[in-house]
Amino acid sequence: MIYKLIIYVLALIILIIIGIILFYNIKWFLFQRPKENKRGWRTKSSGRDNIIYQEKIGNEWKGIEIEGEMLVGRKSKVLYFNSEKEWKRYPEWAQNRNQIIERVKIDWPPERTEYQN
Repeated sequence: MIYKLIIYVLALIILIIIGIILFYNIKWFLFQRPKENKRGWRTKSSGRDNIIYQEKIGNEWKGIEIEGEMLVGRKSKVLYFNSEKEWKRYPEWAQNRNQIIERVKIDWPPERTEYQN
């Protein structure tokens, strides 16, 4: 009798976990993915500190990595943008430095992010 109860509780926990995973995946496919495709660019975390800025060129996402550092406190991250001279090492599609910085600031707003050149 008690074994049936334990199996029932474990099955219920597993179903809840699967439901949560499915919810977040469906949410991403319905809302986040179409937004990224419409904008033609996106940002995402890369490891603990850095972020990746990507643009959709043709049907392929191409990206550059922007160095960062995790912070503790009101600001959660500091992003280090390369100087104009260092920026030239990025691919040709990523040479519009000001536009990329403005886009990054949309996804990583100043309220929670610090920026340095």
